[in-house]
Amino acid sequence: MDLTGKNIIVTGGARGMGKKFALDLKARGAKPCVVDVVQENLDALKKEAGIPGQVVDVGSEKSVEAFFEKFTAENGAPDVLINNAGITADALFIKQKGEDITKFPSRTGKGS
Repeated sequence: MDLTGKNIIVTGGARGMGKKFALDLKARGAKPCVVDVVQENLDALKKEAGIPGQVVDVGSEKSVEAFFEKFTAENGAPDVLINNAGITADALFIKQKGEDITKFPSRTGKGS
């Protein structure tokens, strides 16, 4: 698949697998843009590889909408969206208690 010039957004893209996706996409000629919640990681990726990014909390509908409105106005609609962002915890999900579990919203918008 030819990715040359394709606008590709990678959520959770400033480190780990998301960073690897963004680096590989750029190497294949795509124009990745990463979103993440840690500005320092976005700055490091920009410095290292010239890949732009923006702080976006994908858990906030308002934050996501604002990002896409700005991105689309400046770049047109994205060609691809890689939903890589996630919540990490220091223990297995099955061992999580109370307030830790509420970080994972259900379809009703409330914690499980």
